[in-house]
Amino acid sequence: MLEQSLDLILQVVGARRGFIELRHPELPGVWLRSTALATHEVDAVRQQVSSGIVGEALASGRTVQTASAMNDPRFASRASVQQHQIEAAVCAPIGPTPAVGVVYVQGRVEIGPFEEDDVRRVELFARHLAPYADRLLERQRAQHDPTQRFRRLLLADGLVGRSPAMAELLEQLSLVAPLDLSVLLVGPTGGGKTEVARVLHESSRRKGRFVELNCAALPSELVESELFGAEKGAHSTATGRVVGKVEAARGGTLFLDEVGELPLPSQAKLLQFLQGGQYWPLGSSTPKQSDARIIAATNVDLE
Repeated sequence: MLEQSLDLILQVVGARRGFIELRHPELPGVWLRSTALATHEVDAVRQQVSSGIVGEALASGRTVQTASAMNDPRFASRASVQQHQIEAAVCAPIGPTPAVGVVYVQGRVEIGPFEEDDVRRVELFARHLAPYADRLLERQRAQHDPTQRFRRLLLADGLVGRSPAMAELLEQLSLVAPLDLSVLLVGPTGGGKTEVARVLHESSRRKGRFVELNCAALPSELVESELFGAEKGAHSTATGRVVGKVEAARGGTLFLDEVGELPLPSQAKLLQFLQGGQYWPLGSSTPKQSDARIIAATNVDLE
């Protein structure tokens, strides 16, 4: 596609040589190129990327043109310009600032500078090339970062990495996040399970809170009160009605860390809640409902 596009613009404006280059904004030094210049000539032009014709077009987002680079005060002092006898040239940025690349044409078939109509044609060509350039760079980005396609579906800035393993994890999260299903995360302590749970919550359709409860950090006699709540006087510390985490997470997500540490009676009540969304606060004879999504985590094999 780039080769065909370059051939077309060279014919339309009557240029002898030129090139199209796309630069990857997230991968410095990665360029995609189609050229009708010899390699040493492209290198001569690109030596000026920081301050010359190409560099000015990339930095300013505006077309740069010269009737003769060899006689132009902006470029004549450069050894590469004189060595390769760079004559009339037009360099148009591809895309808005910051530009993703350039269309560069050099040397008219007919003697003389490029006319204004030629400059406008190069600019128009560069604008029409921009959507294709974006898609091409996106494919290039995906090749270098296999996680990119899944990150677009998630709010996962806290999960850092570009490995195939991270891509596999993000793919699984992108499938599970929009579903109202309970999730069990298994992995070593310090492995990032809390961050994964946050990603699942923030990437879901839920508008409620993300509520955390570390099951291993509570005295066994207070677990059910913390989890399901309690009526006033239900236990010695319930001096008023206690709002449990299941109720606090209504419309949102309840993250139960170290769920394997729950006492067996509490596990049975949690299972009952998972089956129908119904629970009984301590001291209450009336069941309550909550649509909190449960994400549990453990560092042991619960099976």
